[in-house]
Amino acid sequence: MMAFFKKYNVYSSVFLITGLLIYDYQFINKYKTSYEAKGLYTAGRIQEIKPYGRGTGYEFVYTFQTGGKNLSI
Repeated sequence: MMAFFKKYNVYSSVFLITGLLIYDYQFINKYKTSYEAKGLYTAGRIQEIKPYGRGTGYEFVYTFQTGGKNLSI
């Protein structure tokens, strides 16, 4: 078996890379279509920004709409 890979190193490498690219394309395409169809993601808006402390940072309050409900985080 190892002699096969030594003899056909270039062909086996091209075959392996092509297989990985096809798998990657199928994996990405699956999640692109399922996010919107199955509701695996949501879009949010920043509702308000609250400063806290003495210039140490900000708290971002987001509003999401999922399944007809508004959620604030």
